[in-house]
Amino acid sequence: LGYRHERVDHSAGEDVRGIVHANGIEGFWGFMKRTMGTVGGMRRERLGYFAGEIAWRYNHRNHDQKTKERALLQLVLGG
Repeated sequence: LGYRHERVDHSAGEDVRGIVHANGIEGFWGFMKRTMGTVGGMRRERLGYFAGEIAWRYNHRNHDQKTKERALLQLVLGG
């Protein structure tokens, strides 16, 4: 899919190397837990859909509203 897995070596005292750091996944899980808390839980069979929506929101969190709308329409309409 074009993803490269990188890691930092905490045992060597490394916390960050360029743009590689451990805070990305921690930030995502915190974002997901906070969102789940406001929803009040969900059915197990719908968790995959919810996780996909939260991943999309997290990946677009720094974009302005217009950019988010365009990206969502492109995703839905396949354009």
